[in-house]
Amino acid sequence: MSLDGDGLRALLSTAGPGAVADVLLELDEPARRALADTVRAYRDELDPGPVRPHPHVPALLVAGAGCLPTVAGVVVWLRRRELLRSADPSVAVHVARVLAAPGRPAIASVARQLAERVRPGSVDLHWPLAYALLGAAGVGPVVTDAMVRGWARYVLSSRSEPYVFSSDTWLPVMLPHLFEVDGAVADTTYWGGMARLLELCRQGRVSREALLTGCLYRMRAGDRRAPMRDVLSLHAGLGPTPDEVAAHRQEYLGLLVSEQTAVAEAAQLALRALDDAGRLPVSVLAEAGEVVLLRPEKKLVRTQLRWLDAVARRDPAHLPVLVPALAVGLGNAAVDLAEQALTVVARHLPAAGTAGRDALRAAAAELAGDLARQAHALLGEALPTARAVVALSPASPYVALPLQPTASVGELVGELRRVLRGTVEVPLLERVLDGLVRGFRADPGGLSAALAPYISPWTGGWYGLVRAAAGVDEPPSRSYDYVPKEPALSAVLTRRLVELADQFRAGTAPPELLATPATTDGHVDPDRLLRLLAAAERDGRQPGDADLTQALLRLPRDLDPAFTARAASLTSPAGRRLHHWLDTTRGACTDPAKAPGLADLLARAGSTQSLDDAGPRSGGRLALLWPGVLPSHREVVATYLRPHVLPSIEPDRNGDLCRVLPTLARCGGPFGADMAVCLVYGLSASRSADRLYAVDALVTLAGNDDFDGDLTGRVLGDLASRRVIVLRRAVDALTEASGVDAAVWDITAGALPALLGMPLPRPAGVPDLLALAAGTAAASTTRRTVPGLAEVAGRRDRSRLVVEARRLSRAVAV
Repeated sequence: MSLDGDGLRALLSTAGPGAVADVLLELDEPARRALADTVRAYRDELDPGPVRPHPHVPALLVAGAGCLPTVAGVVVWLRRRELLRSADPSVAVHVARVLAAPGRPAIASVARQLAERVRPGSVDLHWPLAYALLGAAGVGPVVTDAMVRGWARYVLSSRSEPYVFSSDTWLPVMLPHLFEVDGAVADTTYWGGMARLLELCRQGRVSREALLTGCLYRMRAGDRRAPMRDVLSLHAGLGPTPDEVAAHRQEYLGLLVSEQTAVAEAAQLALRALDDAGRLPVSVLAEAGEVVLLRPEKKLVRTQLRWLDAVARRDPAHLPVLVPALAVGLGNAAVDLAEQALTVVARHLPAAGTAGRDALRAAAAELAGDLARQAHALLGEALPTARAVVALSPASPYVALPLQPTASVGELVGELRRVLRGTVEVPLLERVLDGLVRGFRADPGGLSAALAPYISPWTGGWYGLVRAAAGVDEPPSRSYDYVPKEPALSAVLTRRLVELADQFRAGTAPPELLATPATTDGHVDPDRLLRLLAAAERDGRQPGDADLTQALLRLPRDLDPAFTARAASLTSPAGRRLHHWLDTTRGACTDPAKAPGLADLLARAGSTQSLDDAGPRSGGRLALLWPGVLPSHREVVATYLRPHVLPSIEPDRNGDLCRVLPTLARCGGPFGADMAVCLVYGLSASRSADRLYAVDALVTLAGNDDFDGDLTGRVLGDLASRRVIVLRRAVDALTEASGVDAAVWDITAGALPALLGMPLPRPAGVPDLLALAAGTAAASTTRRTVPGLAEVAGRRDRSRLVVEARRLSRAVAV
């Protein structure tokens, strides 16, 4: 029989895969290979779409297997996705038939290479054909992750109707890898694969030891919840005997630390059964107790406590070993679990001897609050004096790093590039402004050449300033000018940019800017300011209004009296403004309730700025600069920042401006209500990363003598009771604040009265707040009563709220 290209095309367009295989088998090998180009061309012309495969594709798949001349060519052909999408199990039979013809590439080689190239992401597409060809070639299983997953999905599970689960040659090979390959157990989860393995075990076709070893491996490696549930079900169905548990004792012991609670419970149950059989050494039990008693799961810990208690009652001779293990439970983060461990210790301490008392004493040394009092009372010892708390140094503007000027025009241009790309940092912006002024004075031509690539058709702000510094004429539009509705604190910066741009155009730029800070937190050097003002007076120059205003706003709060005396000697308008500022602001802002607002500060600075906006408006990311505008007036800045930090408490809202809180905390000035509100908003932010900024701010503020934790707590209690914030977020953030327990105690004690006295239902997190208060009360040198606490603690129930209230009552009574 002969067949040419046209005949093959006609055959492929009308016949099915079986008929194509029959025709090709009647040809000799040279005739089949002569049709290879026709097969490739037909495939290119057919161009099956990605959604609706062409009905002639199955026949074309068989034709390629029967005509292509090499193993590699056949394997590539059989892996084509567009050809396999419409294939079914019957197609594999016909592919195997043509590959078995004399002269064809060896079917065993094709099957092995095809199986080795199956990937986990394409199991459904490539595995069935590879599996069928391996069977037809009589080749053993090819063990790869993808082949194991395909076997689990199509052979082991009940989804395998097209396949026969009598593959005794595959079962012993694949079974050890089933539990080792990630995702293989999950492939059987919804099709009963683990239940089938258990049935095979009961029939004697699968070794119990193999299944138990596989279960323990997967329990140790971990998996998603659904597949792990099936593994644990298989493990429970096997019902490990004491001999089997004893053989895997160390593995079960290691599973007690598993992140998955169900795995730890299964290991605990197996070891408990081994102990009931009298085959668990007491040293192993103690080791298990030390691991489990520190876990957060209450059920797991309570089960372990009952187990240890039962063993101690059964054989008191083991108490010197068991009591130290029980004492480890005093370190559990959940205070109620720690107290339960202490109750068991108290029951057996008299018979535990010196070893037990030493263990309890060592554990008690790490405790605080009421739990420490109970532990020392059990030992019959006085509670030691509280360990000294390392006090944080007060925040001071002079601890900030010096602001380093740009060293060259190249460095200036690099910093300017960051500014134009949107980086908002006070030190960066001030270094660029200072560099532009110095460069304009030293080498205007060189500065203009360096700025040429950054000349933009846009005007206003930094772009207008760059055009002016480069000597480019400004277009008639003055869109860079100050807009009255701009946020007031942003206007201070905007005015400076406009003023400096005008000075560049007029050729009157100063040698140095007065407002350039000496430190990274924004404070100017008073001596430098006085020197520059004296030089301007001597030269007959008048500093820019915006520059001088910003310099006065950046003066430190604590100034040497000698500085004031020297300032009084200046007679120029700028010098008189400095003298007026010092006279009107010295000691005037110690009370936050009487602190002047921004308009008052500008008036005292003698500024000609007219801030038409009556209240804060959206400042965008420029709000990150505001602490640098008023580094000595924290409460004024906090007033403007409140509406910008507020969105951080809402779900799925960007709390990017929480980044300003640590900088704001480092500002000088009294601590007031607006700062407390900003801090509480940050502590209650919806994103944990934003809450960390507030924690950093709290640690800084806690080192200041004027920090008012009680005010912050009252704000927290008020907002939480009105459900403006999520209390549990704030509690989590306060728990993260290390080293400032006294401040946290003041905050929690200030917040509790509003929360305990509010109508039901209370917000979630009140018991956690009580627990945090009890844990930090010992850090305070003074005790205070918490209104409403006694009433809640005296209620006759065992709810967690009442339990934590009683614990706090005992802590404040110490």
